[in-house]
Amino acid sequence: MMLRGMGFDDTTFLYVASGKIYNAAKYMGPLRQMFPLLQTKDTLALSEELAEFEGYSSQLAALDYTVCVQSEVFVTIQGGASLTF
Repeated sequence: MMLRGMGFDDTTFLYVASGKIYNAAKYMGPLRQMFPLLQTKDTLALSEELAEFEGYSSQLAALDYTVCVQSEVFVTIQGGASLTF
């Protein structure tokens, strides 16, 4: 809702930096309806590309951080390890 209020619409590419989301279809469904171009590292990278990072949560967080830093707009809603780089 905040993004819509700021003028972002359904043509906005949105990247969600996170680990696996429990019951993602249910909980991410409303966000995906508002922003159908929503992406995650799992939708952008091949599973073979992500396999080398498996078991290395700090490297996965660094991957998310890199995408966020290269974005035109970066909004965080939660502190965490990825913000301490």
